[in-house]
Amino acid sequence: MATGASQRLHDGVAAVETMTRFAVAVLALASGVYTYLGVRSILDGSPTAVFFAAVIYSASVSVGIYAFWSYMARFYPHITTHRGRASMLGVMALGAAMILAMSSWLNAAALAGSAALEQHLAETVEDYTADLDQAHQNALAAQSLLPDIQRASERFAQLAQSERQSGALTGTTGSGSVVQLLSQMSAQMKDLESGINASREQVTTLFNQGQKRLEAMRTLVSAPGAIEPRADQFSSEVVALTGVIASLGQTSIAPSIRRAADDLSLGFIAPVADGGDADLVDRQDRVMATVRASVAAQSKVLSEAADEILARTPVKEHRFVPLSSAEAVLRYAADFIPAWAGAVSIDLLPGVLVFILAVVHGAIRKQEESMPFAERITAAELLQALEVRHALTNNGVNLEQAVAEPEPEKGQRNQTTSPVSIHEHVRRIDRMRIDEPIRILSRLDDGALMRGAFLLLLALTAVFLLIDVREIATKRQLPTFDPSHPMPFLPPAGTKADPDRPTVNPASPIEDLAKPMTFNLGPGGSLLAEGTLDLGAALRFAREVEQRGEYIKTVELNSPGGSVDDALAISRLIREKRLNTKVASRALCASSCPIILSGGVERLAESDAVVGVHQLFSDSNDRPTPQEAMSAAQSATARIARHLDAMGISAGLWFHALETPPDHLYYLTAQEMADFRLTTKAAARAKKKN
Repeated sequence: MATGASQRLHDGVAAVETMTRFAVAVLALASGVYTYLGVRSILDGSPTAVFFAAVIYSASVSVGIYAFWSYMARFYPHITTHRGRASMLGVMALGAAMILAMSSWLNAAALAGSAALEQHLAETVEDYTADLDQAHQNALAAQSLLPDIQRASERFAQLAQSERQSGALTGTTGSGSVVQLLSQMSAQMKDLESGINASREQVTTLFNQGQKRLEAMRTLVSAPGAIEPRADQFSSEVVALTGVIASLGQTSIAPSIRRAADDLSLGFIAPVADGGDADLVDRQDRVMATVRASVAAQSKVLSEAADEILARTPVKEHRFVPLSSAEAVLRYAADFIPAWAGAVSIDLLPGVLVFILAVVHGAIRKQEESMPFAERITAAELLQALEVRHALTNNGVNLEQAVAEPEPEKGQRNQTTSPVSIHEHVRRIDRMRIDEPIRILSRLDDGALMRGAFLLLLALTAVFLLIDVREIATKRQLPTFDPSHPMPFLPPAGTKADPDRPTVNPASPIEDLAKPMTFNLGPGGSLLAEGTLDLGAALRFAREVEQRGEYIKTVELNSPGGSVDDALAISRLIREKRLNTKVASRALCASSCPIILSGGVERLAESDAVVGVHQLFSDSNDRPTPQEAMSAAQSATARIARHLDAMGISAGLWFHALETPPDHLYYLTAQEMADFRLTTKAAARAKKKN
């Protein structure tokens, strides 16, 4: 029975040997395909370079995995010493760790990368939701003071009315000094109330815009389709929402309430008592002292409330960091354990096959050690033994005397008389006929088998790679906006612009506007800034102002925009020097040029002036990573939002810019420029006179 069991194990090992090799090859193929998908998502560069780099890397991974597990399957099961087994196990652990490092995490990125990116976007939405809510609560905190201010205003007004009609405070009717004082206090409270109400409307508008941005972001997270374009659009929404949150943080009325409360007490000036007799003057003085004490108490309450609001924790600046699918899978690994298990199993499953072979070979060795020698020898060995016996007999050697137990006769009797041995021999012949194709394959050398396996690998992946190349070519042909190419200076209006708005062409030729910005003195203290804001324009402007600062009163703009940093620097210098800004009729002020316009103390846009805004873009030939691009966009957005707020410009102007793609312009009407305070009242009057 031991002979049959051992032989069946031998036959089983021989039968699965070829299948084992192909199983390892198929697993290596699958790992290579998923590694290709994973590594492609993290490489930067041209599509062609990324494609070939990913193919080379994934092919190397497949070869390494196949070679490693082939070595282990060939050698580990036949090592019997404890030291040898321990050494091989150490090598196996090291190789498995290297496979995990070079392949498994990329496989996980391919299997669960999209889901991990969606989770990253979803958590980002939650973070920005909390930021928007906190900014909203901080902005609304000052609104809680409105009832107190209204009551104080009404109380002063009622006292003034009562004193005017019945003389309830001094005993004398009429509009005397007490009535004037009470009316003054009521008017101050009314002004403060109006400021809070105006702030409430602005806060509500900003919060609603933020909610719309969040809703768009949630839609992008759960929308079907590829994750990459959704992530790009999500990044644009994040930039816009960051501007909304920054604007909400600047709309709090608490600082104004604090200043008004101080002015209410420190600026209290009681009128001179104007009574006709000493008794009336005395009563008026006592009433005004009481009013002074009431105003001081009201001022203290408002100051303490404003200080409490100002002490609230401000919204921390939150930056969205785009991740690749591989980075997302690593960051959220604990949430994607099944995907990681599948990715690791593809790479390490051959190790299970190696251990199976080791166990089987160990069982074979153990069974063969307990078998008699005659049952352990093969048919070829038996024939050789018979030939040796025949030769010894011919030479006159008596084997019966040389061997105490005539084992050959017993073996010969069993072979010639046992019907079981004959049937077993017949079954082996049948099995040899059935397994002949497998035995032929098993005789192939490892080199030929590896070549065949990887020819199959290339054949199976050829279709996939062909499809991928076609997708890359299709993406190249899509009509997308490339900021590295020159933009039209009057692109079509944004989708939210008035479709009936007449188009006004700039008077200056486009060729002149495309040149670097120049500065030329004009009549009446004007300095014409014309052309594109190239790098260094701010330095040239500063030198011009330094040389001719006494003469320059107004900076006239005619520019399609350009460098944001230079625009910010010029705008700050204009405000510092207390200069005015102007866009003449049929002059152009687009893209970053309105930032310069915002710096003027008086800002004028004449009739038919072309003023437009849009999103930021980079005109550099360099291609930053998504993380670098997003970080730069958010940083620039925050700087521009703070600058416009410092210049007194309404946040609505920047919202239109954030909503308009970089290959479009949102054209501003005269009314919009006035509403956004991009043009001042003085400029509006000057425009009417023209």
